Amino acid sequence: MGIGETAKAEIERLEEDVLYTEKAHFSAAATLQKVHIRLGVFGTVAAAASAATILAESSPWVSGLLALVASISTAILTFVKPEERATQHLQAGRALGALRVRMRQFRSLHNLDGMDPQEVRESVVSLSQEKATVDAGAPAVSDRAFKSGRRAIDKGLFKHDADN
Repeated sequence: MGIGETAKAEIERLEEDVLYTEKAHFSAAATLQKVHIRLGVFGTVAAAASAATILAESSPWVSGLLALVASISTAILTFVKPEERATQHLQAGRALGALRVRMRQFRSLHNLDGMDPQEVRESVVSLSQEKATVDAGAPAVSDRAFKSGRRAIDKGLFKHDADN
């Protein structure tokens, strides 16, 4: 097996790893965006309802409970910061997607057997290091997000017609 075939196989492995990680980040981002919106709406409704029950001179425990719910929602939004974490996952997913395209193009557009073997090795190592850099700066992906991304991949949602 020549350097070209070996490099192509290694890049394909990297592409597969990047694809799964990329889609897991996108899944995590989507989930966290939903959490952010739901908590924001829930907290806003609870705060408004609390104020309304005070004005209506309703039972104090109802007003207090609704105010507590609003406060808890606001605290989660402030300290857990689901929107910020969603943005971090989205950025990581986009960076990995761009890297995956570069990997595919390098693998498919270059005659790797005709290139200098040292240049091929350096390119593969560089792509691998770029992936490691993105991974190091990205938030951790939950098992749930990984499985969600994997299900989407298994459904064939990210296959190109040109690859058939």
